[in-house]
Amino acid sequence: MQEGPAKDLSFRLRFANYRSNGAYSGYSSDVYDTRLIVEYPLSIL
Repeated sequence: MQEGPAKDLSFRLRFANYRSNGAYSGYSSDVYDTRLIVEYPLSIL
């Protein structure tokens, strides 16, 4: 969008995974992480 109130609004989708083999006894399962990052500049001053 080039004009309007959401002119500089941006979205990013990030995905990461961690695979473990069970060698660490306190943590034995895989982890999947999905993040939606929203950026919107604000002029405070």
